[in-house]
Amino acid sequence: MKTFYPPHGGRKLLGLWFVPHNPDLGLLVLRVSFGALMIAIHGWEKLMTASKQFHTFPDLIHISSELSYVLVVWFEVVGAVFIILGLLTRLHAAGLAFTMFIAWWLWHDMRFTGVNAGEMAFAYMCGYVLLLLTGAGRYSLDRKLGIG
Repeated sequence: MKTFYPPHGGRKLLGLWFVPHNPDLGLLVLRVSFGALMIAIHGWEKLMTASKQFHTFPDLIHISSELSYVLVVWFEVVGAVFIILGLLTRLHAAGLAFTMFIAWWLWHDMRFTGVNAGEMAFAYMCGYVLLLLTGAGRYSLDRKLGIG
């Protein structure tokens, strides 16, 4: 294990020398937190109310309410689980980034504050774009299987 020593020059505290530099651990934290929040706050409720929402789900991109519902629930539940595991991460991150972009653009009218604010959809979209661009990192099934 590498020992971390404060850097020279008097910028010890501002440089956060005591926090290990580990981008792969950061990607794991991002994957688990964003995936778990997506399931808990968005996907699970949609999945549990399928009988009410299947035929009435908003068809924002004109592909039918039923297909919109299936795709959104897939990405918000199954895709989020895959992201947590780091399996097919970039594929599911692309799907979730697109889903969150559509939600922010068409459902929330690109509003960040006020009534029907979409700042969370925008924040999720940014996190999923990050995972799309970086991949899952070292601590993932993608890395183990040679996918990412």
